[in-house]
Formats: sequence, C-alpha cells, structure tokens
Amino acid sequence: MLPTVNLDDERFENIMEKARKTIPNLCPFWTDHNYHDPGITILELLAWLKETQQFHMDQIGSDHIRKYMMLLGGSQRHIIPASSLITISQLKKQEMIPKGSRFWASNIPFETTDIRYLAKSRIERICTVDADYTVGGNRLHIPMFGNDPAPEVSFYVGLSAPLERDKEHRLYFVLYHGYPVKRPLVGKSKSFVPLASLTVEYYYDGAYHPMEWWEDRTHQFLEDGFFLLHFKKDMDPDDQGCYWIRFTLKEAEYDVPPILERISLHELEARQMHTLCEYHRFWWKPKEPPLVETDTFLGNFGSYEIYLETSDGFQRYEGDIEKRESQGQVRFTLTGDLMEEAGEGMLLCYDEALGDKRLLGYGDGFPDQEIEVDISQLCAEGLELLVETKEGSGVFELWNRVEDFSGCSALDACYTYDEENGILSFGNCIRGRVPRGQILMASGHTSLGAGGNVKAGTIQIYEADASRISIVNMEDAKGGKDRETLTECRERVNRELGRIERAITYEDYETLVRRTPGLMIEKVRAIPANQKVKQDGSFDENQITLVVKPFSEKPRPMPGKAYLKNIINMLEPRRLIGTRLNILPPEYIGIRLFVEIETDANYRQVKQKMGEALNRYFERQENNFGQMVSYGAIYGIVDGMENVTTIRSLSLDAQGNMIRRSLNGDILLPVNGLAYLEEWDCMISSVG
Repeated sequence: MLPTVNLDDERFENIMEKARKTIPNLCPFWTDHNYHDPGITILELLAWLKETQQFHMDQIGSDHIRKYMMLLGGSQRHIIPASSLITISQLKKQEMIPKGSRFWASNIPFETTDIRYLAKSRIERICTVDADYTVGGNRLHIPMFGNDPAPEVSFYVGLSAPLERDKEHRLYFVLYHGYPVKRPLVGKSKSFVPLASLTVEYYYDGAYHPMEWWEDRTHQFLEDGFFLLHFKKDMDPDDQGCYWIRFTLKEAEYDVPPILERISLHELEARQMHTLCEYHRFWWKPKEPPLVETDTFLGNFGSYEIYLETSDGFQRYEGDIEKRESQGQVRFTLTGDLMEEAGEGMLLCYDEALGDKRLLGYGDGFPDQEIEVDISQLCAEGLELLVETKEGSGVFELWNRVEDFSGCSALDACYTYDEENGILSFGNCIRGRVPRGQILMASGHTSLGAGGNVKAGTIQIYEADASRISIVNMEDAKGGKDRETLTECRERVNRELGRIERAITYEDYETLVRRTPGLMIEKVRAIPANQKVKQDGSFDENQITLVVKPFSEKPRPMPGKAYLKNIINMLEPRRLIGTRLNILPPEYIGIRLFVEIETDANYRQVKQKMGEALNRYFERQENNFGQMVSYGAIYGIVDGMENVTTIRSLSLDAQGNMIRRSLNGDILLPVNGLAYLEEWDCMISSVG
C-alpha cells in the first residue's frame, strides 16, 4: 500500500515557534524576541511564505496523479465491453456468420469476435466408459473419462449429421467447477505443463482415424472452452446413422476427473459493442487489378471507401469497384484506372447510420486543439483517425492514439481521447503535430461498459435475418466495465503494488503456490529451514522446502510429475537468487488406536459417539502438516465423553518414515506428515 504523504503538515504558529527556539543557538546576541523587533517581523514573513509553499506543494492535480500512475506502471483503464456466448439452435441450413455480426439484447448490440461456419448438425449422444447418454436441453453431469481417468479411456461425441470437411468447426465444453478449492485459470500461461494428453479421432472408412488438425483451448478439459476441429475426409455414419468424434486419454494426472455439464456445437463468442468504422490494409502489384478481401459484417452490409497510397499519403480511389460476396467473404476488385507502380491500399468500411458523424472535425493548424466528438459511448480502445496532410489536399494519413504527449516528438502524428468528456486533443508542435484539414474516423466502436452485462436469455435477435436461426445467451454476459475514475485507478495500482509477485518470505512461497495456473492446491506449507535439521545439527538456510497437497475427492492424494513441474515453473522465476527449491509430497501416516473403557450406558451408542469425536480430531490433523498426534488430547476426548466411567487402557500405533515418540506417548510426525485414522477399536465393559 502506498503511504499517503502530507506535505502541508505545519501551521504558521508552529513554524514561528520553531524559528524562535533556534535563535539562541544561531544568534546568541539576539535577545529581543518580541513582536516589535524587525527580525521577528522578517521571520513572520518567511513563516507565512513557507506555509503558503507547503500548501501549494501538497495540492497534486489530476494530471500529476496520472503521470505518477504511469510511472508506477498503471494508467486509467478505458471502457471494457462485456463478453457473452451466444448459443445457436434450430438451424434450417448451414450458416456463415461474418465477423462483427450483430445480435441484440433488446436495444443493446453484441458483435461476434470472428467469422464462424455453422453446420446443420447437432449433438445427439455422449458415450463414456460408463454409460451412453442422449443429449437434451438440460444440464448434464457426465464424468467424461470416468471417475478415475486412466490412459486409453475414451469419450465419444455423436452427431446427427456430418461436419463439412475443410471448414473450422468448434465444440464448446462447459465443465463442473463446484469444488471447495478453485482452480486458477491457465489462460495464456506459456509455462503450464498439461496434466493430461489426448488424441482426437473421427469415424470414416469403418474405423477411427486421427483428426488432421485440432486445437484445444480447454487445456485438456480443465477449463470451459472450445475445441477447434478441421476435417480432411468426409465423416461416415455408424450402423445407427450417428457420426462420431472420439477423444482418448494418453496420459492423465487429473486432480479431479473432468465432469461435463454442457456441450454445444454452435456457440459464438460476442462482445457488447457497436463497430462504427473499420479499415483493412492491402498490397497490390503493378499491372494487376488491386484486390482486397474481408470477412466482416461491415464489409458485407456497410458502406465502404477505398484509399490508395501515394508518395504523400492515402488518397481516395474514385474509379469503379466490383464487389462480390461468397460464404461470408467479400471481395472488392478495383477495375478503374490505376497508377502503374505497386502500392498499399486501405479498404474503409463504416456503418451507414454513422453518416456525417464520420467527419469528426477540421484541424485549424493551431497548437493544443481540442475537438468535441458527437458520438456517445465512443471507446478509446480501437479508435484511429485519418487526417488530411494539409487543408483541401484530399490526401490522408493515419494518426495513432496515445495516453499522453509526454513521449511524442514534434513530428509524431498522434492524439489523445478523453472518454469521459468525448474530447480529442492534439499536440502543440513540440509534443505531437497539429492537424490541418479534415479529421475522419478510420476505426472505432461504442460500448456501454458495465451496462452490457445483460442477464442470461436476453440476447435473442440476429440483425442479418432473425427468421433463420434461434439464438439465446445461456449465461449472463460479464466482464463489462465503465471507464475507470482516477480514484479507482489509484486504488487498483495500490492493490497491484501490494500483490505478491516475488517470493521473499515463507508466506510468499505459499501464496504463489496456491496461485499456480491450472492446479487445485488444498494445502501448502513452507517449512522453515531450522525445522529441517540434519543429523549433525546443521541446516541449509538457502533451501526452501515446500509440502504440497493437491485437492482431490479421493482420500490422501499425491501430486504427480506435471503437478510438481508446474509448481517449479511458477516459483523458479520468482525466487530469490541463491535459494534452491525442494518440493515434498505429503507423507500420510496411518494411526491405529485401541481403547478399553467402562461405561454405564448402551455400548453401541457410546462407540458411535466416540467414533464421531475421533474422526473430527483426525480430520483436523489431516489438514496440518507435521502436526503431533497428542496422546493426551485423544485420552481427553475419550475421558470427556458422556457415560464413560473408566479408561482401562489406550494405545496408539503408527508406521511410516521418520516417526518418533515423545515420553508422554505422543506421536511426532515428519514435517510433511499428515496423520489419518487408519483403524480403531474399542473394548467396552458395563459397570455393575
């Protein structure tokens, strides 16, 4: 947490009092300290000046705060569009959905993030090692590779119709995550070692053959995500007319078995945004008609202009253009008169509703120009401008957005955009150039930020043709955030500075292990060096020993090789230079207990209650590495039970590495030991 420094911490009276007290030491012959003395008058003047300077030094403006945040590696976060998954059903025919296609939740637009081909097929059956399931509209709960995943176990997906070859198809998997320990997302971690490996095959020519190309974004079914599939052969049906895809485990070190809750063949990724304008650059060769292709919604349905590069910049092409659309792709061919030299071009597509608002204003050639943009909720991210090189020239160049002008030179074509007030700002000829002429939007979109986090079931309209398909978002849209205020930015930077990213203390090591991507860590403990004493009484101060217990629904789990490798990959770049890492698995110590008692009640009832009390004690023991099994504590549990009158004998026994006993009969475990109640028995005799 950054400390809050108060520079205006002294008042006039305090300053004067300090000054008076220093006079005898600095100037002993100055003896008159009353108000009429001219020296005191000068001191009062200087004290007033000091107080005034302190006040102004303590007034840090918003511009300064932004600069300080940038020095600390943070800047104000811009509007973030919400994300949603849209499920397509009831396809009447195959569909090609262009990138940027618009879906609506009432009057809130969502746009797809990429082009998608949707086959006229549906998932009908799911087969596992244990059962065969018919897929309906309800949530599933299917252990994909059984409750104990092992190599060569397969999971089958049955389709109603074949998936077309040479197209990209996607299966979306939703997995069960309702465990008490959460799994940190793998995301784009490059150091993650998979906990499993698998093969993907599909059925044709009477057998299963390897999929020619596939991509797994679920990280071997650890997270919700897509499987991308490409077929090079035509799928064949089985005897029942079903078309099959098979996933087979080759290696498996799962902590918990993957459990399927939902699977979809027609799932689209979308963001809550409305693209107003976009551009695509292309290169054309001499004596060949320039050709540009795009797969976006605006390329299909929006207005467009083409600019060709000259020695001075981009100039609008006024000749003939031939436009053709096929399978979601749009091709623009320039058939008019062209320059003989090859060059670069730009296809600029924009929403017809944008109209004249695409012209944001005119540069007047003066420094520090500001233009108010008349487009509500225009986002800073993705905003780019085409600016005339000089007024009336018709030649444009691309200008880029920056956070501020501090890193810009006098020749840099840059600008800033204030989302809150909708203001474009340009340079002053020292930091950033000044515009002269038309200022056009080259790319940009609007978004509602947090207002786009709509509820499940609200996205129901497809703009291109609502009658062809049925759509719905099965889950709430999420992730949308409004523009960050300066106060929120400061709080976030403070949190990020306080986030542990380097392993210094033992607690740092434990925190980082729990954050290891893809692993469900139930318990971790860093063992202090002085607890790992060698036989000669010495210990290694530079060795960091960690004991890790993975979460599992099985009793007494052990971390596998991939688990340990991931922990090492997490800690290695974050440890102190000179330290060494040692990861220990848990050492499970089975405790056997026998007790002989006298009771004045029904022996079955007493034995049941005693078993419950002992199990509660050992459940606590199993969550604490190296915890001593106390003979006195167990004796107290038995002795304190209702109806037990006498304890005739109580014995504890244990087997394992490095187990010791104290003089009191306690069982002392190794630093990585976890005690559990292996077996117990009770001999009961009744009083009287």
